[in-house]
Amino acid sequence: MPIQTGLLAALTLALAWTILQPTFSSFKEYAKAKTLPPMQRLDRLQQVKPRQLNIYSLYDRMAMELLQRDNDSALSTGALIEEAIPNYRALLYRQAVAYAQKGELEKAKLKAREYQQQDMYYMDNNKLLIRIAIKQQEPAFFLEQLIMLWASISIERPQEKLPAYLWQIKNLDSATIQHSAIKRIDQRSALTAMAIMGKASADSSHTQKQRNSRALAAILDIPNNEARYLVDYMAPVAAR
Repeated sequence: MPIQTGLLAALTLALAWTILQPTFSSFKEYAKAKTLPPMQRLDRLQQVKPRQLNIYSLYDRMAMELLQRDNDSALSTGALIEEAIPNYRALLYRQAVAYAQKGELEKAKLKAREYQQQDMYYMDNNKLLIRIAIKQQEPAFFLEQLIMLWASISIERPQEKLPAYLWQIKNLDSATIQHSAIKRIDQRSALTAMAIMGKASADSSHTQKQRNSRALAAILDIPNNEARYLVDYMAPVAAR
């Protein structure tokens, strides 16, 4: 009996190690890679077979592939993550970024909107959708996302002043927000606002920023200081 018990314990330990060893190895590999500078870390993680990497390694690798604008590789890595854990963290947003950098704006918009259903106030996702709205010249969508972004700012930075009308609608669903945006401003004016925000980042002079702010304030019917905030904060986003 002691011999049989010992053999059973040894077999159990061997089986457990066979199952868990790849996991331990992948964590060990990731720990080594994390000590390297970004480009060397990416090279190391790309040298390892994807199936031998854990979810954290794959997610980190995807982020670095996006920074290098290696969008096809990022999408391939994202597919492996999705296969392991669908909707992992901000995976949908990262996939949207990859498509946007490839110029496939409809696919990017679809992924970003899908992620927005999970996290309505993720600011980077809101900014990406604003950039897509400006590039695709979609006024109603632009206004909807502008409102969503401002609501996100009010949550993450409560010290920022949020216009009263945004407080009233920030918790409404997207359809209601879009309807409110269309009621508030006509399509032509929205296109003008988009144009101002799209070119404002190139206008670095104080005088030109003041002009842009006054024009935007008149178009959006908001106080000049709020328009200046949009010019300063949103113009770099719109120009990307």
